[in-house]
Amino acid sequence: AASEDGSRNPLLVVQRSLQDYSSRKIVKYVNQNKRYWNNIYLALAVAGYVTLFGLPVYSQYMSYVIFGEKHRWVDDQFVSMCGANKMGPKVNIGNRTHPNLVNYNSTFIKQGKKMDVWCGFLPESYFNYWPSVVQTVIFTVYMNTGSTVKLAWQCIAGTLTAILNIYFMNMIFRGGAEKADENGYNAVFAWFDLTIVLFLYLASKAADVNTMMMGMNWTVCLMMHWMNPTSPDTLGTYESFIPGVNWDGETTVVMLTSIAGCVLSILATVFPRPLFNIHRVHDDATEVTNALGEIFDESIEYWAGQDMGPRRFQIFARMNALTSTIKRVDQNLTDSFWETCNLCSYGKMRRLYHKYNSALQSNADEIYMVKAALETINFDETHNTFVTTVRSSLQALKTATVECLQVCAQCCKDGNISDSEKSDILKMVGDMDRCQQVLSKDYREAKKHLPYVSTDLAPDSLLVFSVSQWAREIGDFARSLASFEDTWKDHKYANPVQGLAIMAMDQTKNLFDPSAMFAYEQLRFTLMNGIPVLITFAIAMYMNDSVFVQYDSTMPGVLTLLVSYDYGATFFKNSQRLMGVVFGQTLPLLVMTSISVLPCDSWLRFAIHLTSLFLFNFAFTFMYYSSDQWATIGCCIAGFGIYPMFHQCDATAGEIHYNAQYKAIAQVIIAILLKMAIASIMAPSEPRDNAMVSLAKLNQAVKDAYGVFLAEGEVEHPEVGLKALRDDVKEHLAACEAILPKCDPGLQLVPGTRTPFKFELFGAALSQFKLVLSDLDMIVLAMTGHEEQLAVEEAKDGAEAKGSAEEEEKQEKKEDQEEALFRLMSRQDAWKELVKDLSNTINNSLDVLTTVLDHDSEEPLESKNVQKLQAMECIMELSGVDQFYAQVSNAQKKESKQDEELFDDSRVITQLKRARLTVAINAFKLSVKHVGRIAEECFNHMIYF
Repeated sequence: AASEDGSRNPLLVVQRSLQDYSSRKIVKYVNQNKRYWNNIYLALAVAGYVTLFGLPVYSQYMSYVIFGEKHRWVDDQFVSMCGANKMGPKVNIGNRTHPNLVNYNSTFIKQGKKMDVWCGFLPESYFNYWPSVVQTVIFTVYMNTGSTVKLAWQCIAGTLTAILNIYFMNMIFRGGAEKADENGYNAVFAWFDLTIVLFLYLASKAADVNTMMMGMNWTVCLMMHWMNPTSPDTLGTYESFIPGVNWDGETTVVMLTSIAGCVLSILATVFPRPLFNIHRVHDDATEVTNALGEIFDESIEYWAGQDMGPRRFQIFARMNALTSTIKRVDQNLTDSFWETCNLCSYGKMRRLYHKYNSALQSNADEIYMVKAALETINFDETHNTFVTTVRSSLQALKTATVECLQVCAQCCKDGNISDSEKSDILKMVGDMDRCQQVLSKDYREAKKHLPYVSTDLAPDSLLVFSVSQWAREIGDFARSLASFEDTWKDHKYANPVQGLAIMAMDQTKNLFDPSAMFAYEQLRFTLMNGIPVLITFAIAMYMNDSVFVQYDSTMPGVLTLLVSYDYGATFFKNSQRLMGVVFGQTLPLLVMTSISVLPCDSWLRFAIHLTSLFLFNFAFTFMYYSSDQWATIGCCIAGFGIYPMFHQCDATAGEIHYNAQYKAIAQVIIAILLKMAIASIMAPSEPRDNAMVSLAKLNQAVKDAYGVFLAEGEVEHPEVGLKALRDDVKEHLAACEAILPKCDPGLQLVPGTRTPFKFELFGAALSQFKLVLSDLDMIVLAMTGHEEQLAVEEAKDGAEAKGSAEEEEKQEKKEDQEEALFRLMSRQDAWKELVKDLSNTINNSLDVLTTVLDHDSEEPLESKNVQKLQAMECIMELSGVDQFYAQVSNAQKKESKQDEELFDDSRVITQLKRARLTVAINAFKLSVKHVGRIAEECFNHMIYF
């Protein structure tokens, strides 16, 4: 950007900056809309495959080719030709009005006789199950190839178990109820078998929902036919090359059509545009690495500025976006297993990228510390002097770390770490170590003439500490990657076949674990979903009046496809399912009514039917893939609308009557209303009450975590240490977040006498609890210093743990550091004031939160907890911090040499005592701030006083 005389042209500089900014905006726009266009493509692909697969239904010619000639116009009447179990070329050895079809074989060819009737490539019995293939596609295709293959496998597994159950029942009572006089059929035993099978599907917690749905659906359909005394043999009569398996048997038809649907589902994600996750993992890793580098780069640039500005909010937004991106990448990596099964080199490649993604996920604490530092920086002269001394070495460490990550990402690409790649990685790690030493030297130089610890530079120390810790974690990952080839051979999944076998054994073991099957919540789930199915099955078995049709499996079949683990907001979800199923049954009737005025052989009718089928499936599958709120309705409309959309024009049927369709709609409504009633009975507690129970556990976990540490400084104890109690906080926070969406008062059908639940307050409090959890992570990091987490993970993954005297010595030294650090803090007079203020703020704020959320009337809120909180001043500021820093700085002048030797690693900032002490106190200050915001939100919602 220079003019002819060599000077810089400001106009060109600005123009180039705008061009760069414009290109970044375009890239961001494409990234943000990538999912939108993927959903468009997937919906188009599914609609296209469904439309093509449906040709044998709505095309007279294709119906003739696939299923043969069903009827023939003879002497002013329709004569039935090919039956349910006939296929291929046939010769009529009967007469024209009473045909008797036999196979067209070499004998007829020698006689010069021509084929009389074509009965298609498939028996007519397959025609009735043709829509189920497409329904399988709707319920199986989802987002990408990996997740679709997973759902396809679950579908096949569920269908196969249902068919095996029918074979088992036929071994005992061959032919079922139809041949009760011959086989001694016992209806009680049949009901017992049905109940046990449904129980096993629902109670086996390890079974995926899709396996439950497909298995239960085909179980009730096949058992209904098997228990029907007027239904033909479910095993069929047209023998195949497999003993005991007949081509026209209902069990064979169901299995083959399910397989066809699953194959079609996978094909929709492969051709014409592949959606493989395994091809995305490298691009995902590169994208996240670059984003992480940009976040640290922009953070350092902002930190080195002259004053506080709004740019930090853009940096914070990118930090939040990065977290969701890493979760998406992790899900893509998990789904890629179903595309590769870890065969060939894919097992190693997935393992390498899993380690890579785990290393990036572990950076969440450092990103949070950077954010906390940027929020509280004092842009004064002391800060500027500190920046001048430290900035270059901090930037150098950041650059070396990002370059190391990029090299590691490239090394993971082929699933193999060569000797040259190992050498490159170790060289990068060496560069990072040297940068760490320079940064530590500059940091100590910048703090040489300043107090040992102080409030002024606390945010600056926090930022430098976070970058150093981030670099050390990446360094650990890089070293682990360099030694990957040596540890992989000891990994239990190193052999892909052995890995699959081990995984299958583990799944089987967990599938019927009694402790999980008979757990309270699982039993409730089993009864809540199983009882409506059994009741509707009994109605279908024994009632043939009003809208009920005897031996029609519509009601129980629909309920099996609506199984869900969603315990909260049950009424709302069931209402959505009811809406989706009803629309799926009624909307296609409007289309069929409009085209029924056209003759069956009309090309206009064919064109309208084809177009309507394509648009119907495209619209509602796109709704299913794209909408968070209405996905359930879109899926139900597309899935349950397939059967009426696959209506075939039949000239022999005469005038179309919709009695059967209206009865089916009425049955569906009755079944779902019954399910809703039973769900209400099985879930007597409202979501708001369940939320309060979960919140009480979360509050207690937070109080215990801070209380134990502040009183005793215990970190490592497996039960009452800060690490263990922090994990409890994480567990209870996840439970609260899971129930949060179900507490929305807008989901209530009719409000009761209780005032609406303070949904916004609950959500705002959970947002602050997330930050409190990060504060606990910060305290753990400050107390323990740097820990090599990846080495621990390797031991857990199957590599044999090799203890050594050196490792034991490191652990002992780490614990000694923790004790010395806590001893230094607890010996100061200001520590008592600090602990008292922090404990009171946490206890009072969380007690008030419970009180306000639990208040469900318009009566004035009178509580001692509220009065205590109202009496507190400066609730978001931690008392005694300045005095504490001053006392620590004075105490360091008199520190014993023994304590000083515990922190002798001056090469890395994360091991410096003054840096760790600053991080710990910053965590306390942030804890007060975040808990204080919970109290602030409580007062905003206390309108009754």
